[in-house]
Amino acid sequence: MGVASLLKFVAADPRLQAMVPEDWAAKVRSGKAKINLQPGSSLGGGTELVYTTDAWRSTRVAQFREDSINPARSGFVLQDVKPGTRIEGAIHADLVLTDPSSRYSLARMNPWIKDGPNNFFDTAAAFPE
Repeated sequence: MGVASLLKFVAADPRLQAMVPEDWAAKVRSGKAKINLQPGSSLGGGTELVYTTDAWRSTRVAQFREDSINPARSGFVLQDVKPGTRIEGAIHADLVLTDPSSRYSLARMNPWIKDGPNNFFDTAAAFPE
C-alpha cells in the first residue's frame, strides 16, 4: 500500500455550518434534531472531497469516512498524498437532518462546501494513532 494522509472534516466544521439552513440550525439548537454527514461507499455517493494537489492538472475524489471508535480518524483518506501536502478543493456534502437518535431522516441536502465562491485550501495530515 502506498502513502496516505487524512483531511479532517466533521459536521461542526464552520464551512459546513455556514451552509445549514436556519430551520435546521434551530432544530439542532433545541435538541430536536442533529445533522449527520453521510459517509461515502465503494458504490459512490455520500460526502465526497473533489481536490487537487497539482493546480488542477489532475483531479481526485476522496470519500468521507467516519470512525466512531476513534473520531480523530474521521475525514477524507487521501491515497498517495503525503502528510503536509497542500490540498485545493471543495466538498460535496451529503447532509441528513435526523431525529436525535439518528433513526429517522427529517430532511436532506447536498451543498458544495467551499470558502465563499472559491475553493478552499488545507494541508493533508498524518493519520492519528
